[in-house]
Amino acid sequence: MTIVLPLRTRRVRRRRDPTAPSDAPSSEADRVPRVARMLALAHHWRGLIRDGVAKDQAALARLVGVSRARVTQVMDLLYLAPGIQEAILFLPAVWEGRSPIGHRDLLAVAGRYLWSEQRSAWARLRLPAKTGMSDAARP
Repeated sequence: MTIVLPLRTRRVRRRRDPTAPSDAPSSEADRVPRVARMLALAHHWRGLIRDGVAKDQAALARLVGVSRARVTQVMDLLYLAPGIQEAILFLPAVWEGRSPIGHRDLLAVAGRYLWSEQRSAWARLRLPAKTGMSDAARP
């Protein structure tokens, strides 16, 4: 015996905030490159572990509600050379499209053991052409 029931689906549309103007530009804080926010988050999470709020990364993952793998991915950014971290934190705002540097790019750089190798890999990302950074701003 087979029972067939008609099923109607409907689209769920997001409602826009009627008080927000539709052409309002996003704030500069919204346009901080994602990798810069992730690096700042990694420093914050390291502080939580250092201050004893979380015992280790597994406890931190439970505390913030993400997987242990995700915590590891974010925390791996702390292995970057200090000059590279500084350059990431001071990347210019991205007003259109995606940031030219992604998390995967940085994990490939952070995976290098020596800071000199990290600097070479960072230079190969061709940052001045992508982000408009001058050579003086590079580590």
